[in-house]
Parts: sequence; structure tokens; C-alpha cells
Amino acid sequence: MHKPRPQATTAYSSKVLFSTALLALTACGGGHDSSAPQHAQRSNTPAGVSVLPADPVGVADKLWVNASPDAEADAALSKGASINATELAQAQEQAGGAARIQTKALSSVPVFRFYNRNTGAHFYTTSEAERDSVRANLSHMDYEGQAFQASGQSAPGLSPVYRFYNLQTGVHFYTISADERDHVLANLPLFRLEGVAYHASKVAGAGFAPLYRSYLTGQGFHFYSANPNETNGLAQYRFEGLAYYVIGSAPAGGPNAVVAGTLSAPFPTLENISLEWPVSGDANRNSTASLRYRMQGSSAWRQGLPLRRVVAGSNSNTGLSWDYRHVGSVFDLQSDTTYEVEVVLTDPDGGSRTSSLIVRTRPVPAPMAGAPVKAATPATLGGVLSGAQPGDIVELATGTYDGFNIDKSGSAGMPIVVRAAPGANVVVEGEMGVFMKQHIHISGLTVNGRIRFNGSNHMVITRNTINARADRGGDGIVTFLRAENSYIADNVVNGLTPWAEASLGVNGNNQGEGILVTGPGHVIQNNQVSGMRDGISFLEGREAEDQHSIDVLNNDIRESADDGVEADFCQHNCRIMRNRITNSFIALSSQPGLGGPTYFIRNAVYNAVHLAFKQYRGSTGDVLLHNTVVKKGDAFANYSGEAVNAVYMRNNWFVGGLTGTYNGYSTGLGRVIQAPDLVNNTLDANFDAFGSSTGFAQPGGGISFFTGQLGSVSFANLTALRATTSENNAVEASLNALASPLVFPNAPLTTYPAPDLRPRADASLANAGTPLANINDGYAGSAPDIGALEAGAPLPVYGPR
Repeated sequence: MHKPRPQATTAYSSKVLFSTALLALTACGGGHDSSAPQHAQRSNTPAGVSVLPADPVGVADKLWVNASPDAEADAALSKGASINATELAQAQEQAGGAARIQTKALSSVPVFRFYNRNTGAHFYTTSEAERDSVRANLSHMDYEGQAFQASGQSAPGLSPVYRFYNLQTGVHFYTISADERDHVLANLPLFRLEGVAYHASKVAGAGFAPLYRSYLTGQGFHFYSANPNETNGLAQYRFEGLAYYVIGSAPAGGPNAVVAGTLSAPFPTLENISLEWPVSGDANRNSTASLRYRMQGSSAWRQGLPLRRVVAGSNSNTGLSWDYRHVGSVFDLQSDTTYEVEVVLTDPDGGSRTSSLIVRTRPVPAPMAGAPVKAATPATLGGVLSGAQPGDIVELATGTYDGFNIDKSGSAGMPIVVRAAPGANVVVEGEMGVFMKQHIHISGLTVNGRIRFNGSNHMVITRNTINARADRGGDGIVTFLRAENSYIADNVVNGLTPWAEASLGVNGNNQGEGILVTGPGHVIQNNQVSGMRDGISFLEGREAEDQHSIDVLNNDIRESADDGVEADFCQHNCRIMRNRITNSFIALSSQPGLGGPTYFIRNAVYNAVHLAFKQYRGSTGDVLLHNTVVKKGDAFANYSGEAVNAVYMRNNWFVGGLTGTYNGYSTGLGRVIQAPDLVNNTLDANFDAFGSSTGFAQPGGGISFFTGQLGSVSFANLTALRATTSENNAVEASLNALASPLVFPNAPLTTYPAPDLRPRADASLANAGTPLANINDGYAGSAPDIGALEAGAPLPVYGPR
């Protein structure tokens, strides 16, 4: 459940408050019973709709410019809370025990709750139509599900709950106390009585749960909850105790009940949405979070991959830590499209909650429609750039240009575009620099040097050819300072590092980061990168800032002397998907993952010399789904010497065999698995396939081609792996499962061409995987195929489109 977050004491914008109040759905209201007795001052208003002032614009201009209640109002509300407490105590004493009300005979109505991210207040309603309208139309209102139940009718032993509308804050206030009602009417003229919202009990009884109230001093917000875990110890809130009793059982509470924070969707990209839901409580760590999503306006929901439960922890190597949360992604969406996302947080111990968000994916970046085009040559470029305005397109004529900086910023919808003129051959010698700017597009150029965009947001770098130079560090496209929301796509990046034994490893004779970023929201898609130390990488250590919600998609990466994709220091929701990595010392790195999830999905790896996955430095939270690996040595391995926690694996295929040592690094002996550092009680691996061409003599005689160690468990055959680890649906599959013949990479310093790693339709991999919502929907056959590719399906587009 949600704990209200601390609020600032600044005044609210009159425009925002009036526009949201006009929609009648943004504060702390609730549906009322139109058949209940009405107060004389009550307006005739439909159920669930807030009453606006007679002259709402005038009231907004006069009052909401300074919306915070004064000390006198705070004092009056505090006295009202005492009046309510006294009346409840007297009612309990007069009842002489528990109320004798037949709750089964009552007409109970659910009270739904929303959180207003603009004001920090909560909105309550009994109207399903109003609930649905809010969810569909107000993206700043986070749906938190049913808060509690009340009675929709009067009954013996029940009392009316009165609803007030605060004209100053736009928030509703509820009380069951007639004395408090009269006190508010007499002392708080800005509180307008709207009548009866529903009915509840003043006394405890079977089938009733206490509803608590807390007050945010200086803001005029009350928060109501039947979960004591939500109301205890709220920062800046004054706990006012019991409000009244509502229908239902008190939550189990205690330390095992989950307490939800606020669901968020930080930095949506073009195709994916990140979700993060902080929680507390849940001491026994058994809460779960499922999700579904749909395009706004569609009636059909689609199931998503459940969020990962990320237990609070820290990394001893880095000193970095993370809080308890549920985190995950919605994958493979349409760009520039609005989606409704609903997450259900479930805990059998109490605190379950539903929350929904309206999220729009980013559009594919484009120049401004009708943008003015300004021609430039090597002689005139400096002057043209100095006069550039947001929205301008600067077109470069054929020629050779010295390296240059772009010192102007565009704006949202009005980028400054620097591109080659149609048919022009534009060559830039040196570095193109964009420092601390925003909304700049660079397209169609050949850069003999690098593009560096330190600290620049909303950069678009597309369809360029970068030829690295040693005097520029051998880099391609880089930012060494935090940046946001770049789109780096369809580029060709050529490095200087040869594919040779001396080049291999962290201490090898290598240089250059092909594409390097730090910060959130980046999309690195359909690039071709070759001859680099690291093909695509994130910053490490103290230089790494806010590395989350990053997409690395459909890139073609070759001859990486260290890492193909170095997704190190990812905090959460880094999505490494559908990349083809050929001839790499290490294919995919998570060194470390900082809680996760870091997703590695449908990557095709061939000839990874040392490791396919580098889960080092105490990595936590890696998710491996539908990857295919063919390499010399151990098929799936980890040699870190440190615990690797919370790894989740499904539908991957690993093939190894033989052994060798290159530049001092072993490939491993050829076992199907050699991963002793994976912690078994946090590992969840199943439905994976393994194979090897190397046999090992067994103590009892004979040779096994299926041996290894997964965590602390050693095994000598497939039957033992299934029986003694979580891999109880593992499959054995060697290279003969491929549809096309493939040369095993026994000579890893060979520059092998990228192979076709699709399986045969009759191989052991076919229909042997497990369904994963939003990951392998639409598979052919009775179940998904194991590995990165489905039998008979077209290959993904790797590299420039």
C-alpha cells in the first residue's frame, strides 16, 4: 500500500488546481449516497463529482494562489480531530462492547483510491464510472485500487459519513462525527458541506475494520487508510487516530505486510517502458507484482512479464546500495503511443494494492515539419552554426570539414539538425563536440575521429560512419558525463583494435569504446560496431550516473577485444536485446548489476573466447532470457570468485567444448556449466539447454558429455542436473540442433563470419521452452523454442536498417 510521500509547503498553481478540479476527479473526494438525508447547504451534484465554487475561476484566482492553510485553520482542524475522537469514545462506551450489526445484510460499496502526483493528495470514490474515467483521462492520477469498503445504505448501528470540499486546497474531508461536522461549519468557511458520502460505524464490531486518519499540517490534506502500516510514522503527517470503522477485516499488518510506495515509469523509450514500485515492510519477502497493459482506447489487455522483486541490498565492491522495490519493463511497444499499465501488488500478509499509470512511448526523432534549411560549406559552416535557431536544418555540402562543436541548443519539437545534403559526401576530420546542449541531431556524416556529446540531452545521432582515430582515444560515439534520452541508431562505427591474441582482455593491447553512454533513457539501436575494446558500453564506478532505462537493441557487434556489450553499473531496466555478437573476448558484461533487473534477451553470441556472460564484482539481478551462445570451452560459466545473486534464467541455449588459453585467459575445460559463484537459493534457472563436444571420464567408468557445476551443486549428467538444481526441465542440445551447418569456433582468433543460429524444427530445442508473457508471445508450436531464434522464423535485422 501507498505511504504518502513528503510534501513541500509551496503554494499550488491556480491554473493547475482549477483545471484539475474542473475535471472533478483530482483531490480527495468520494461517491455519496443520493438517497441519504441531505444537509440544507448541500448542492445537487451527481455521485462522485466534486462541487465547484459558484464562481470557480474567481475563487481560484483569489484563493489557490496561496493554497496552504494558515495556522488558524490548522488549529481548527486539530480541534476537530479531538472532537471526533471524543465522540467515538463516547459511542463505544454507550455501546458497551462490540457493535451488533449484520454486515452480510449491508449493501457494501468499494471505495477506490487514487494518488494525485501533482498535489500529493488522495482521491477516493465509490463510483466505478468515475474510477474508470480517471484512469482513462488523467495520467497524473495513480490508481491504487480498492482502499476499503463502506455501506451504501443507512442501517441500524451505522452513522452517516459527511463529506466536505475544501475550496482552498481542492481536497475532500470526511468525518462521521456530527459534532465535528458542526465545528467545521462554524469555524472553517472554506469547507463546503456536500452531504453524506456513505455509512460506517462509530464502534468496533465483527466484520468491521478501523479506518485511520492522518493530517498533513500546512497543506490541509487528510489521508485515510485501513492499513496501520500505512499510517504509522508518516513523515510530516500528524496521526489523528481512528476516523471510524468500515466494512472488512483488519489487515494482517505487522512486519510481514507489504507497504507500497508510488509506482512510477521513469524514462520511457521508443519501444519499452520501465516500471519501478518501491515498497517497505514485507519482512518475509513474499510479495509479488504482476502487470498487464493495453494501448489507450483498446479494450483488450495483454499480460506482461511480472516485475522482479528486488530486495534491498548493497554491493561491497562499489559501496552502492539500493532499496526494496518491485521493478520490471513492458517490452516491444509501438513508438509515440499511449499505454495504460496496471500493476497488482499482492501480499498474503496484507497490504495488497493495485496501481495504474498512463505512459506514452517516445516518438522516433525527426526534424521539425517545414523546418528552414540552411546550406553550409567548409568555408561557411562556422557562421551558419553561430546563427542557427531551434528548428533549423543545417545541410553540409560535399567537402572535408575540420572538427567542430555545435554550441547552440534546439528545443522539444524544434531540434537543430546538422546533416549531409542529399547525395553529398561529407567528411569531418577530428571531433564533433556537443557539450551540455539539448535537442541536436547529427546525421549522414563520415567522421574520422569521434562524436562526443558530454552532458547533452535528447541527442540524435543516426546514419553516420565513424572511423576511430588514436588521437581521439580510438572512440566512436561517447558521452563521459550524464546525459538523457539519446537516440543512437543505424551508425557504422569502425575501431582500431585488431582481432589478435595480444588485444584480448582488460590488459590487452586494445583501445576505444564504440558507443559509450551514462545516464537514463538512451536508445542504442541497429548500429554496426567493430574493432573496439568494448563494442557498446556504460560508464563504471563513480563516473556512472543514473544508468537505468537504457535500450541496447539489434546491434551487430564484431571483434570486441574486451566486451561486446558492457552493461556495467546498471541500476535497473537496462534492456540488452536481440544483439548479434561475433568474435568477442567476453560477449555480455554485467560487472556489477546493482539490484537489477538487467535484461539480456534474445542475444545471439558466436565465438566468445573467455565468457559469454561476465557476472562479476558481486553482480545482482541479471535476467537471461532466450539467448544463444556457441563458444569454445565452458558453455555457461562464471569465474568471478564472488557471490552472484538473484539470477533469473529461462529458455537459453549454451554450447561449448574443447579448451584453450589465449593471452593468459582460459576458455574453460568444455563443461556445459561451470558457474560455482551463482548462489543457489537466489538463483531461478529452468528450461535452459546445454551442450558440449567434450567428454569427461566419470569415477564409475565411462565418459559424460554433460558435466559441470551450477552454484554449489555438481552434476555428472542431465538427469542429475534436473534432479538436484532448479533446472528440472533442462534439455541437452549440441550443434546438430541447428538448421544450417556451423563451424565450431575451435580457433577463436579467426575472424569468423556471423552465423545463422536458428534451430531445426525437429531439434530437441523445439517446443521445449516455457511461455514468458510479453517476451515470446506468438510462438509457433506447442511451446516456445529454446534459444534466441525460433525455428523457421525470419532473422532479426542486425545493424543498420
